[in-house]
Amino acid sequence: MESGHNSTPASGPEQPLGGGASPCPLNEEFDKLVEDLLEEWHVPGLAIAVIDGDSTWTKGYGVAEVTSNTPVTPNTIFCSCSTTKAFTAATVAQLIDSGKYENPSFPGKKVDWKTPIADILRDDFVLQDDWATANLTLEDALSHRTGFPNQQLMYGSKGASVKSFVRALRHVPLNMSPRTRFQYTNSMYVAASLAIETLTSQSLAGVFHDWIWKPLGMDETYFTPEDAAKAGAKLAKGYYWDAADGAYVGVPYLPLKELTGDGAAMSSVHDYAKWIRALLNEDKVFSKTVHDEIKIPRIFDSPTPGIYDTPPAYALGWRTSSYKGHRIWTHNGGTDSFGAEVRFLPGLKFGIVIFANTATSSNYIGLLLSHKLMDDKIGLPQDKREDWPTKLRESWARLMSVPDEVAEFLFPDRPKEGLKPAAPLTSYSGTYLHPAFGELKVEAGAPPKPFCKGNIELWATRPTATWGWTFEFEHVSGEYWVAYSYLDSLPIMLRSTGRVQFKIASDGQVSGFEVEWDIHAPGGAGSGKFTFAKIA
Repeated sequence: MESGHNSTPASGPEQPLGGGASPCPLNEEFDKLVEDLLEEWHVPGLAIAVIDGDSTWTKGYGVAEVTSNTPVTPNTIFCSCSTTKAFTAATVAQLIDSGKYENPSFPGKKVDWKTPIADILRDDFVLQDDWATANLTLEDALSHRTGFPNQQLMYGSKGASVKSFVRALRHVPLNMSPRTRFQYTNSMYVAASLAIETLTSQSLAGVFHDWIWKPLGMDETYFTPEDAAKAGAKLAKGYYWDAADGAYVGVPYLPLKELTGDGAAMSSVHDYAKWIRALLNEDKVFSKTVHDEIKIPRIFDSPTPGIYDTPPAYALGWRTSSYKGHRIWTHNGGTDSFGAEVRFLPGLKFGIVIFANTATSSNYIGLLLSHKLMDDKIGLPQDKREDWPTKLRESWARLMSVPDEVAEFLFPDRPKEGLKPAAPLTSYSGTYLHPAFGELKVEAGAPPKPFCKGNIELWATRPTATWGWTFEFEHVSGEYWVAYSYLDSLPIMLRSTGRVQFKIASDGQVSGFEVEWDIHAPGGAGSGKFTFAKIA
């Protein structure tokens, strides 16, 4: 535990990185707002860059490391999380635009947006749906329209590689028809990353460096914490706030090997400002065609506008819509201890980058600050602005609670007095295996510090995983249970819930269980059914 909240002021005066007459938005009033938000939301530190016309303003607030009280600066390295996807998409666009890369399955035919992923990866890319295997394209993968669900539990298997991750996709069912609906999934960006490496015969980190980072002078951007540390970069440490103890808890960096082009990049706001400026100015590091391809909407990701003028869509590594009459491209990202918010409005020559070192609460602050800066730039009257503080506090309260209605939603016909399990609880203990998710070790009872307050009678861990997860099983009736899961590195936040049915063999012994994850999510299709076999 690392107690208290840092009150280190912003890292010196604002730093203009270019000429121009734009007034600095990171003024004393803004500083006070950021410091208040860091205190309220229990975020140790935050860095921000604002690109406005010819000016770029950067500043750091709070601390990168609590114990040493090391201040955040514009050069502090944070995980940039899913904003990495924009590099992956831009790289594929460059690869296609170059006309240099042939389809491995059809020599003489160039790779394009309609090239099926299976043509490139062949037997490494096999899905449970034959049509999807044969037809899903690079464009489908990068625009989240594959019908494949997001599967966080696939990450973190010991000894896993990008290739073994992609090969494991064959063990996970699609949960909707391809190209019918937007469904955010990290897994297909991993497949696209492997496709890039296969075509270029380079590591993705090397391609990013040679094609994007080096040409833009991004010498504070890395692919792993080890790369950053080796270069002598100053890395922020990630945290979560333990409200019970009134202290920060440090979180080790997640092993990011399988995240690759899905979310592995690390950078500073100083460097990311160069990236956003290149997109705003349509820098010649990319052709005009590549700039256009990056921005073209591919699928609506919501049926309603929400805060935008029109329903938002997903382009390639970016969400896009119109905000108060101005076209906007935006993306966020998060890990178990970092958050990133990035956006740009080409018509205004305006962009924002915000990195911070907690999970989710960093994104909430980034969202609030981004909208303040955008609304100020546009000149939006106060009475026309969203009440972000209230919205985000309400959202946080929901996020940090265990929904009371989960069992009722998952089992609407359950009896008032549930039936007892068919076997003694100790019979459910053991090791269970799924080919994509690895092993779960189930034990009778509840974990030492249970997350849920219900009738938790079984719990499980992932003994062979580098990403630790805990699962709590609440009994409903007979062999039916509700499962709750959370990352061991972030035990204050529920990640998913699922409907579980244990299987009893003819000899009366527990033989496995079937689980459906996330079917309670509003508007969600769930992430499919998975069967774990009891192996010990």
